[in-house]
Amino acid sequence: MKKNLKAESSSNDNYLTNVKETLCGFAARHIGLSADDVNHMLDTLGYKDIDAFTEAVVPKNILNNDLPDIGEPLSEQSALKKLKEIAKKNRTKIAISLSDSFIVKDFKNRLLEWLEIKIDYLFCNEEEAKAFSNSESIETSADELQNYAETSFITLGKEGAIVNSKK
Repeated sequence: MKKNLKAESSSNDNYLTNVKETLCGFAARHIGLSADDVNHMLDTLGYKDIDAFTEAVVPKNILNNDLPDIGEPLSEQSALKKLKEIAKKNRTKIAISLSDSFIVKDFKNRLLEWLEIKIDYLFCNEEEAKAFSNSESIETSADELQNYAETSFITLGKEGAIVNSKK
């Protein structure tokens, strides 16, 4: 399905705005260009609309204008639950790494939402574990991580690792 993304009238401000208004919060947060951005890019590059631009830059042998039938948009939490169902059906384990202590501190609420799905493996280092649990005790941190994963791994540098498993 092709869409003309060039804004054509003030009554239909732009296609992207209309799309953003109909998408769930997660998708809307991840579409970064405004209609003005798209129009400026297209004008600067000399294309009348996004379709003309796409046809000019994407090789014809890989250009596919048919959108896949992926169902209705889902909230972030619903998408995570669906992914867990798919993983379970396919006997695939789910693992998350806490990444960095500043990520844990700045995005803890988001991490907690994601971890509501009860994952199989949770990986972190000592600093990340302590930041996640708001504790200076690695033992307390290790215990708290067990609330979110079947098995948690906390790396301790040259001191080894702590591995806790519910099994």
